Amino acid sequence: MATAPSIFSKAVQTSFLPPVHQYPGYPGTGAHSTATCKNFPVAPHSPRTVHMTALTRSWEAVLAFKPDLILVSAGFDAYVHDPITEMTLESDDFAELGRWIGQSALPAAAVLEGGYSEDLPRLIDAFLSAWER
Repeated sequence: MATAPSIFSKAVQTSFLPPVHQYPGYPGTGAHSTATCKNFPVAPHSPRTVHMTALTRSWEAVLAFKPDLILVSAGFDAYVHDPITEMTLESDDFAELGRWIGQSALPAAAVLEGGYSEDLPRLIDAFLSAWER
């Protein structure tokens, strides 16, 4: 019987995490990449095109990894009107991310990670509606 530490160790070795996030922004995150975690930092107030380029590169890295399953940590705090971060994504950008996942035809699931704007329900709807198409 496998123990929890051995199962976790194997999961880390066969997983890939490509976070796109504001840097600096969250203490202790985003400064270093490893074999299983490739960070795609975005500077505060970066233009949408810069952020979308980072997201495109992250998505390309996911597809190159050839996952059996995609688990999305859906952080809507990258929204331009989020009170916590200094990022610039719009509702249409979250819809585009949802389209990417839906078009991949890979098994996928998402978990809400962040997003503190009053527009959060609309952002989630844009993301999920585009994913379903």
